[in-house]
Amino acid sequence: QKHHSLPVQISREALRRGLVIETCGGQNEVLKFLFALTIAEADLRRGLSIVRDSISAVKNTMANASPKRLHGIEHR
Repeated sequence: QKHHSLPVQISREALRRGLVIETCGGQNEVLKFLFALTIAEADLRRGLSIVRDSISAVKNTMANASPKRLHGIEHR
């Protein structure tokens, strides 16, 4: 399994929850937020809530990963 950067994992989790977040940078190390200037406050709050929940989900997945196998990489 290929190693995916933390932003890529967060982006995928957010997409699973219905929010598209792009990554950028040479190694996809940056999350890119592109909110419309006319976004309703309720929509902004909902999107940020999804981002927060996605970060928490990825963090929990990483915390529960076997110390010998993290990000699909075998550690000895």
